[in-house]
Amino acid sequence: ISDINNMLAILDKIGCKVKRSKNKIFIDSFCNYMPLLFEEVSKFRASYYLMSSYLALFSNVSIKMPGGCKIGSRPIDFHLEGFKAAGCKVELTDDIINISVKELTPFIYRMPKKSLGATVNLIILASKIDGKSIIENASTEPEIDDLIEFINKGFAKVYRRRNDIVIYGNKEFSEKITHKIIPDRIEAFTYMCIGLNSKKLAIKNIELHHLKAPLKYLKMAEAKFKIKKNYFIGDKNEFY
Repeated sequence: ISDINNMLAILDKIGCKVKRSKNKIFIDSFCNYMPLLFEEVSKFRASYYLMSSYLALFSNVSIKMPGGCKIGSRPIDFHLEGFKAAGCKVELTDDIINISVKELTPFIYRMPKKSLGATVNLIILASKIDGKSIIENASTEPEIDDLIEFINKGFAKVYRRRNDIVIYGNKEFSEKITHKIIPDRIEAFTYMCIGLNSKKLAIKNIELHHLKAPLKYLKMAEAKFKIKKNYFIGDKNEFY
């Protein structure tokens, strides 16, 4: 998707070496500090994850406001308040966010309500701060647990404690991390709905335990499908 291409373009501009090979991406993460004012930054929502990465690496960041899908009001105030809890100073000028800090400190931040994006940003930041940080009322999506698994490969220690996430950060990270990301549950369910109106469509390599809620409602609607070990088959001609 274009978001991936935009992120890779940004990484290239700040000095990272990126190589793509089929469904794998290899990244040499050495980079130079540059203000994140590139056109690509304002093209997609997830560009705000660069804020925590830059703060961890350089202690400051100047970045354009994120763009992407406009699903109602989508503020980033939880991200910014979490950064303030870690000792950051935040300034907004026009469509540019400036964040700086003399020294990052372990923090406790309670989300006013669950936010996937803010939880991700604060995990990334806390993982590079020596000491114990806690994110209370954190997001519970599968993507968060996948990020935790990734971060734990790099010498930080992150774990979930009910609705809180505890991070024991470490400034020194492993030089090499290999990780296989989880399948996209939203795309999977989109294709499931298509499969329900197809003669037959099998969707493989999905994590069914990430789809318990939508599958429950498909059953309530008496949709015609069957589930095997790691794939879903929709068939409008038969009822399973």
